[in-house]
Amino acid sequence: MQTLLDGGALQAAMDEAIAQLGWRKDDLADVLSVSVLMGWQATQGQSAPRGANEAVRRGMQDSLLRSGWLPQLDDAGKQTLADTVGTGLMLLLANLESAKPAERDQAKQAVRGMLRTTLGLDMAQLALTPQGLIAGGATPGSEVARPSAPAAPADKTARDKESAPAAQRSTTNALPV
Repeated sequence: MQTLLDGGALQAAMDEAIAQLGWRKDDLADVLSVSVLMGWQATQGQSAPRGANEAVRRGMQDSLLRSGWLPQLDDAGKQTLADTVGTGLMLLLANLESAKPAERDQAKQAVRGMLRTTLGLDMAQLALTPQGLIAGGATPGSEVARPSAPAAPADKTARDKESAPAAQRSTTNALPV
């Protein structure tokens, strides 16, 4: 893993994922949106439905604009946050990809935990739709990629209990940040 970090392979992989969507690696909303999409797809084993990428991006942009903390960050702070979340997710995804079958559930839980802790999003409680992330499901008739049933956690921490309301408040194009 240290070789991946030192050689910049994780950052390069994140940069490539962002570029494939035509987005910018120096845009906080783009980096966080790609992190959400990659994390959801990796933990659910499903591809995003058509239109979901742009819907998640719009939701992230809206959430960041409404946030009270974003104006407090200068450009360097925003870039540090983007790099930290992006590289952290890529490290967890590399771990998931190399995990033995018996370790995959634990590796998926680590990805879910990172997104829950950093962005307040519980991937196990969200459906990814062409309209974005929807708490608990989507509107009738829409194309939905529903999350698979998560593995039961070994023990429920106070942080898990506190994060549930944030995910339950999520609505179309409104990602809690």
